[in-house]
This record gives sequence, structure tokens and C-alpha cells, in this order.
Amino acid sequence: SERDHLRQLLSTLPRRALLVTDAGYHGYDLAVAVLAAGASFLIRMSSKVHLIVDQPVDARRFDHGEVLYWPVEAQKQELPPLRLRLIRVRGRRKVKGKTRKIDVWLLTNVLPRQMSVAQAAHFYRLRWENEGLFRTYKRTGAWALRQRRDADPAAPGLCSARQAILVVRAELMAAMRPDGRATYLQRLSRCRRERRERTSAKQKREWPRRTPHEPPKPPQLRTMKDKEKALFSRLNAVE
Repeated sequence: SERDHLRQLLSTLPRRALLVTDAGYHGYDLAVAVLAAGASFLIRMSSKVHLIVDQPVDARRFDHGEVLYWPVEAQKQELPPLRLRLIRVRGRRKVKGKTRKIDVWLLTNVLPRQMSVAQAAHFYRLRWENEGLFRTYKRTGAWALRQRRDADPAAPGLCSARQAILVVRAELMAAMRPDGRATYLQRLSRCRRERRERTSAKQKREWPRRTPHEPPKPPQLRTMKDKEKALFSRLNAVE
């Protein structure tokens, strides 16, 4: 379980760390554990999550605001709701030649004065890029780039996954015929990311998968029911 794995690693986090995760890491218990560890979180939401708002809102016009995270399981155990902040990052993406709205909904405990909507969007983009190149960072060019940076601190730092794969393929083809070219490690160290602005889709083909990928839909926003109001008042009275 990735959630259990994260929970076991919470004690290793630096002080006041910010965890940025995809929609698979939602959950009341995990959020409580992160807060208890002295860390903060920025978690993508999906339609599986129900959040409580003070007044009915139109999700199409919502940008950011305070919400209560209080799943049914937490209510049954008479646990208090988490007062958090919901952020909507508006975006667009071209899919098969058509422009689609791709909004990202993020839940965090960080206050607006500490993290703006633009900063939250930037942090989440960094998370997505890091996940997309995770295997590359671990196993190929990142190791070579790190050694090059140790020798030349001015060398660019980010690794190109495509260039690293091409070097690996060339090494396999040339394994049986040495030709005096640069060593494998030297060629890996040159697999740097391009800085040009992309104008076309990075994916060239649609790879087989069980179902077509669809971005997570917005969380469910609703007002508090009478039964929840009574429990909320009782829990506040006990506190």
C-alpha cells in the first residue's frame, strides 16, 4: 500500500515538509498522520472525495476557499472534521487536436498567506514532472549527471529521458564491437533536458492500457446535514 508506505516514512521527513501527491493519497487518517508529523500536504482531489462547505457553491465558478474534510468513517468514530483549503487550478490541454479544460483540484492545510494559488499550481507541476521521470532519475542519466555536476557545478542539471534511452540502446548495439567512442558514462552525462518550448504533443502513440486515461473529476462539494450539524456541535462542546 502506497499510503501505508508513506505513513511509515513520515518520521523521516524534514521539519515543515510539504508533501505533494496525486489523487491516490487522499484519506482522513493519512491527512491526520501527516499533520501529526508536523508536515503539510497538497493532495489532488477526485470525485471520490466529499467535502463540506458553509454555503452551496457552483463548482464551475469555485476558485479556492475553506472546506471541511469529514468522511462518514470519521463521523462514525466521532472524530472532528479537518478544516482545510481547497484550490482549483484551471488549465487547458490539447487532446487529439481539440482543446479541453483540465482543472486540477488540490486540498491543503497551508493558508493563503503562506502559499498562493499560483505557487500551489507550480508545486503540483513539479510533482507531475518528477513522477514522469522517476525511473530516469533512479536508473540512468541522473547518476551520470550527478557525477558530472560534481566535476562541473555549472553543468545543467535535469536529465532527458529520451536521450538516456537512446544512449542505452546504442550501448547495447555496440557492446560487441568497441570502436573507440566516448564511454557509456560520458555519453549519459550529456543527456540533458532541452530548454525549447514544446509546440506539439510529447506522446507519439497511444499505448495499450485497460481503459483510456481520464483526469480525476472535481470533488463533491455539499453543505452539512442536520445530523452532521448536531455531531459537529457536540464535538465542539466537548473540546
